Amino acid sequence: MAVFRRWIIAAALVVAAPLQGQAADSAKMELGRRYTQWLYTAQTDSLWAKFSPEMRQAVPSADVLEEMRMQIQMQAGDETEIVSERILDPSPEPGLTVYVRTARFSTAPMNIDVMVATDASGTIQGFSVRPQRPAQPAPTPR
Repeated sequence: MAVFRRWIIAAALVVAAPLQGQAADSAKMELGRRYTQWLYTAQTDSLWAKFSPEMRQAVPSADVLEEMRMQIQMQAGDETEIVSERILDPSPEPGLTVYVRTARFSTAPMNIDVMVATDASGTIQGFSVRPQRPAQPAPTPR
């Protein structure tokens, strides 16, 4: 599970942009899906080329990104089912869109969240792959 912690560190930003209608939603979802597929299909050169300078400091080369991808593949296996996809809304930081995909994987005992935060030009400002956080129980009234 150490690789998942490493991905959390690599996530430079986890913020969302406000949604602006169904067409914009669709385009934002498609961009998140595309970048996720690039990860799954080992197109790490293309994915890394979209990284912001801050992301490139966290993940200094496409080769490092490929090593991370292979570690995730070895630990989690292949995606077998999409549980949910969403664009986070509302945005605590205007100008960014955060795509979150929760999926089941062939060898992971828990669901995995893939998060891609992009700016208006499609530059990746944050990226993470990590086990889904369990839901927190509601506090008990006293």
